[in-house]
Amino acid sequence: EFRRVLFRSFSTSYIAYDEMLANGFVLDDFILNIKNNIKTGRIKSSDDLINNIYDELKDYICDSHFSIANGNAVYAFNSKIYEQTPVHSTDFFMSINKKSVYMNLSGFLPDYFPENTSTKDFFQKVYSEFKIIKNKKYLIIDFRNCPGGLTDYPLLLLYSLYEGEDVIIPSKIFDARQLEAEIIYKRTRFIETPVTESLRYQRAVYTGNSGYEDDYKTASIMQMSNPRRIVRIENVKITHKIHKPAYNGKIIFLTNNKTASAAESLILLSKVLVPEKVKVLGQNTMGCLTYIDAFQFMMPNKSFAVSMTFKSIKDTLKDFDCWKGEGNGIEPDEIC
Repeated sequence: EFRRVLFRSFSTSYIAYDEMLANGFVLDDFILNIKNNIKTGRIKSSDDLINNIYDELKDYICDSHFSIANGNAVYAFNSKIYEQTPVHSTDFFMSINKKSVYMNLSGFLPDYFPENTSTKDFFQKVYSEFKIIKNKKYLIIDFRNCPGGLTDYPLLLLYSLYEGEDVIIPSKIFDARQLEAEIIYKRTRFIETPVTESLRYQRAVYTGNSGYEDDYKTASIMQMSNPRRIVRIENVKITHKIHKPAYNGKIIFLTNNKTASAAESLILLSKVLVPEKVKVLGQNTMGCLTYIDAFQFMMPNKSFAVSMTFKSIKDTLKDFDCWKGEGNGIEPDEIC
């Protein structure tokens, strides 16, 4: 059962699997080594199994989103964060003074994650102060220790500042996402599988559109019984004219080596939309952005889950001089 799930997960849904094969990875050998370690008693628990998986894969994984979760512990493959770590904090904080607004954004996982139900509530508070925020000289966004998540609400905030809109409505999320897609994901390689259909459903529910519900039920069945792997190239034509941003203040991002994924994407998007107004202060970010759209595969005995990605924006990232590669991240304007 373990071999069946791993084979389907790797070969049908994992965008970086081709790179692993190019680096000499052999799936059958990987499975055989684990089975032998179980038979000989070197693997006696889920923790032993996870550590063995790490040892077998660490020389091949090129995707910093790849991780293994067991209970409250996450075993990540990025060298900056490989450790057993508890679930990250979801505390949000905003402070407004005479000249500036400070926001601590600790992460923005969707509301269907039970440990994080405050993202939407926090940004509703932000939008209630939007008229004040847009007139401040400085907007300081603290992304230190932010692992990312879904960009919907922070992206809508950035889009609203760019457009200068006072009234924030959920339907604008689509416009903000479209702008992000045209700039950040303009040359995207992705794999279309039942997994992507499931993720679309989750994202739709998160933004209040439940129209995918019937499709999701079908996709869940297909995911187990009939996986498919279709690689295709998508070239998004730039249709949105980049105009002078409405927000006249400065946007300052605070970063460290655990600023990752969607947080990195938002920084890069800001550097395109408001290049003269953005400063990044701190350390290089984690560098967890080349492979995106992660999906968790729960093992049959539910003892642990493997997170994999099915979209790559490697080509687009070449357009950003500040991007220093997977594992190296965004280089700040001022290191401190």
